[in-house]
Amino acid sequence: MAVLSFGGPAGQIAVMHRILVEERTGFPKAVSCTRSTTACLLPGPEAQQLATYTGWLLHRTAGGVMAGGLFILPGVIAIMGLSYIYAGYGNVSFIEALFLASRPRCWRSSFRPWSVSASVRCAAGS
Repeated sequence: MAVLSFGGPAGQIAVMHRILVEERTGFPKAVSCTRSTTACLLPGPEAQQLATYTGWLLHRTAGGVMAGGLFILPGVIAIMGLSYIYAGYGNVSFIEALFLASRPRCWRSSFRPWSVSASVRCAAGS
C-alpha cells in the first residue's frame, strides 16, 4: 500500500481504506472508521500505526510485525539507494534534476482531498 500512495498520511490512509474496505469484502467498514479515528488521536505516524494495527487485527503479532515492517520498506529502500548514489558519486545532477522536476507535481498532489473523501465515506456509511 505504501508504494501505491502519494500524498502523506492522508493519502496512505485513503488507499488503505479503499483496498481493505471497498475492494476486499472481508474487512468491516466500522472497524476501518474506528481504527482511523483512534490512530488520529495517537502521537506519531498515523498511516504506519494503521498498517500495523490492521496487520495485527488480521493475523495477530506476526501480521502486525509484517505489516509495519513492509509498510516502511519502500521508503527505506529509496533512502538507502539515494544515500548510496550520493556517497559514491557526490552531487549527481541527474538526481537533482529529477527532484526539482517533481517538486511542482508533489505540491499540487498535496491538495487532493484524500482525508475528506475517506471521512465522507465513513460518515455516509457507503
